[in-house]
Amino acid sequence: MSLPRLASITTLATLGVAATALVASPAHADSNAPGACDCGAAAPVEAPAAAGWDGTRWGVSLRLGSLTLHPDASPDATTDYGGGGVQVRYRLGARWELEVTSDGYSQPEDQDRSQVLSLATLGARFHLTPYRRWDWYLLAGV
Repeated sequence: MSLPRLASITTLATLGVAATALVASPAHADSNAPGACDCGAAAPVEAPAAAGWDGTRWGVSLRLGSLTLHPDASPDATTDYGGGGVQVRYRLGARWELEVTSDGYSQPEDQDRSQVLSLATLGARFHLTPYRRWDWYLLAGV
């Protein structure tokens, strides 16, 4: 083989390798900026399922309160009461709950007369959104 023919084969081989590298290069083939990706849209992120009702059946709460009464005849004369109560609740299911409340209020020791107020309530709650973070409900009682 002659030297000019060997040089032309070497030149053709070099050009073939360069052309293959140029075609296979993703930056040139896609004509995107370096680092850009035509990967398509990412899969949507699914929200976690809402936490269900935890099954807690009983609830007990204590409370403190005060009450001041102003008679119509003499608005400056007030009657003050202070006291508290207890509430017991039983949840029938995710939506319904029954409750019993008992409260007692009395006048302070320094008043002339001693009066006691006793209250009792029987109620029911209907939970509108039992599986949500904010559990709204309707309350009715007697």
